[in-house]
Amino acid sequence: HLPVMSALMQLSEGKALEAWQYEAAAKNADAFVERSSLGYVVWRNEVITPELRAFAISVFRLTKVMEADGYELYAPR
Repeated sequence: HLPVMSALMQLSEGKALEAWQYEAAAKNADAFVERSSLGYVVWRNEVITPELRAFAISVFRLTKVMEADGYELYAPR
């Protein structure tokens, strides 16, 4: 029932997503951004997995704002 949160939690645990999970999250991403008033996303590069990073950039259509001291700051389009 919360496909975006489920996908984020699963990827945060280092688990892969099934294709249907990715598709459900992508389909609901715009509503998630609006409901949560998502303005920015920040992560520490040494901690985030490549899969979680790619997922977030893709489904939230993130644009990099800046990078400093091992952190990256993004904004949804």
